[in-house]
Amino acid sequence: MRINQDTMTNRDFSTISSTARSLLLMKGIATSIPYLKEAAVLVVGHGAIDFECRYLSIDRAVADSPVENFLEIASGFSFRSLDMTRERKCFYLDTDLPEVIETKASMAAELMRAEDRSAERSPHFLALNALDTDQFSSALSLFPPGPITVMNEGLLIYLDDAEKRRLCEIVRKALMDRGGSWVSGDIYVRKGSAAKARLLGPEARKFLAEHKVIENQFADFDAAAEFFTQCGFRFEAHTADEVYEHLSSVNTLKRYQEVDEDEIRARLQTRQTWVLSAV
Repeated sequence: MRINQDTMTNRDFSTISSTARSLLLMKGIATSIPYLKEAAVLVVGHGAIDFECRYLSIDRAVADSPVENFLEIASGFSFRSLDMTRERKCFYLDTDLPEVIETKASMAAELMRAEDRSAERSPHFLALNALDTDQFSSALSLFPPGPITVMNEGLLIYLDDAEKRRLCEIVRKALMDRGGSWVSGDIYVRKGSAAKARLLGPEARKFLAEHKVIENQFADFDAAAEFFTQCGFRFEAHTADEVYEHLSSVNTLKRYQEVDEDEIRARLQTRQTWVLSAV
C-alpha cells in the first residue's frame, strides 16, 4: 500500500509486512513439540527477550485502563486482540496493511471457531494505512462512543521524522476528539543498536539497512521526549524493569547457556513503552 500525501514521499510499506510472518515464528515460542520452544529461544537468543519485553510492557500499560475501545495499528501477526477480547469486554479493532490483516483475520476466525467464541468477545479486523487520514477517520467511525486507546509496536522504527510527525498529527486529533491515550512500545534509542545489529544474520542486517531502522530510532530518550512534546503530547514512560521478572525467555536462556543478566538488562534499556496523552 502506498502513501499518497502531498507532504510526504511516496513509499511502499508492503515490503515491511513480509517480515511479520518471521516475527510470528520468533514470538511464537510456546509449543508442545519437544524442545522446539527451547530451540527457538536459543536460535533467536536475546531477540526473543526483546520482543517478549515489548509485548508484555504494552499489556501491562493497558491492563488497568477503564477504556473499552482499542485500536491497534500495524499489529502484524500479534494476537493480542484475541487475548484481550477473551479476557475483557471491549471493542477491539485490529489493523494492518491488507496482505497481513487478511491472512490474520482468516487465522483468527479459525482460532476463535475452535473456542466457540461469541461475537461479543471477538475482535474486528480492518485493512488500514495508519498514515492515511481518511482511512484512519473511517476506522474511528466504527467505534462505539467513549475514549479510545491506540496501540502499536514495531511501527515507528520504519518511519522517518516526517512520517512520525504525520502519524502523531493523526493520532493526536483522534485523542483530542474522543479522549484516551496512545500506548507505543516503539520508543527505541540508537545507543547500542549498531552492536545489536552486528549479532544478526546477513539477511536481517540487510533488512535493517534497507528500511533505515537504526536511523529512524530516536537519538536518546530526551530527544524522544522533545519530539512528542513538539507534536502535542505528554507522556508516561515505562521501562523494561517493570516486566523483567515475567520474561519467560530469560529463564529459558538461563537453563541452556550462560547468561549475563547485566548485559540483558542493559540491552533492554534501549527501548521503553510510553503512554501518550494529547495536550
